[in-house]
Amino acid sequence: MIKYCLGIFYQEGIKIQKRIIILFMLVFLFCTVLTGQDYFEIVERFDIGPRAFHIDTHKNYATICDYDGKVTVFDIYTLESFSYSSCVRPMAGFFNGEYLYVIDNYRKEVLKLRGNTVIKRVSLGSNPVNMKTIDNKIFISAFDPDKLFVFDKNLSLIQSVDLSVKSPFLQIAGKDLYIPMRENTKDNTITTRFLFYNATVGSYIVNYQNIRSPIDILEYKNRLFIASYYNGKIYENLAAGQKEVAAFGGYLINIELFNSYIVGNSLFGGVYFYDIEKKGIVRMLEDTPIVDIAVSPSNNYIFALSSIENKLFIIKDFHVYQEIKLDDYPIDVEVPDESVILVLSTQTGKVQVIRKF
Repeated sequence: MIKYCLGIFYQEGIKIQKRIIILFMLVFLFCTVLTGQDYFEIVERFDIGPRAFHIDTHKNYATICDYDGKVTVFDIYTLESFSYSSCVRPMAGFFNGEYLYVIDNYRKEVLKLRGNTVIKRVSLGSNPVNMKTIDNKIFISAFDPDKLFVFDKNLSLIQSVDLSVKSPFLQIAGKDLYIPMRENTKDNTITTRFLFYNATVGSYIVNYQNIRSPIDILEYKNRLFIASYYNGKIYENLAAGQKEVAAFGGYLINIELFNSYIVGNSLFGGVYFYDIEKKGIVRMLEDTPIVDIAVSPSNNYIFALSSIENKLFIIKDFHVYQEIKLDDYPIDVEVPDESVILVLSTQTGKVQVIRKF
């Protein structure tokens, strides 16, 4: 009888705790609406697969490739989704609302699908690793041999380019698509005199300063800025060479344009801001390794991802505005819309969809 009564009390206690939590959340949401402050919250989780490492976004759709063979596509607004599971090692893809384009690294091919039906497949003879679309053209980087392929939307080959070194990354700066000569050193020696290949116009940026491991590039008022991976330095590309303008943390992953700032993240720790106009540097979260960053389309927020702390840091006005606890080992954050944030966590194989309220 005593155990029974204690059980009732215990159950009632849980109910009361739940009511208190729900009441607290409602009060919090009401206060944020009343004060006009934005609030970010996880609204959905998609099971993707444990071997997915990045998200591709195009128009209203997100595409995630699990290297075990599954490609998942979902609408970022309605959250409707579908999957294709007949690849061996899909590495990247995008969906335009009608057709799904996917590269299969193992089979060395690119596919065009409608639903689960393959409309066309093209053998590349090289291992594709990355794909982007710009100006109705599809760009695919590949290795062994190191190549860049350019297709139209019907998968008719427009051009193939031999690259001087292994260059898996494709970066968009302004209206142009660039390929950084990522693995440009061997035995401590520079192996190519080129720094980037501009695939849009078919020209190279010459490496005058022996910059090692270029990883990203951005454009600001017709000026190009370059990031190097290992030393974390930022260079401005000039007519006669490159000039160092800032030093961020080592193992610099990528750089983004944030108003008049270059913002970058370091695996050694920190989010860094370089003011292009005033030439000053602001540092944040220096003790926290940051694996990825993204900037909101309105340039109001920066989203910084820590795979060590399993957190998304939302930064506004150079302060942490909000922290969101994530599933284990988040690796990629994308912001395709001002009110939609996507985070991929590899250990749990989930994409978390976050909304701004």
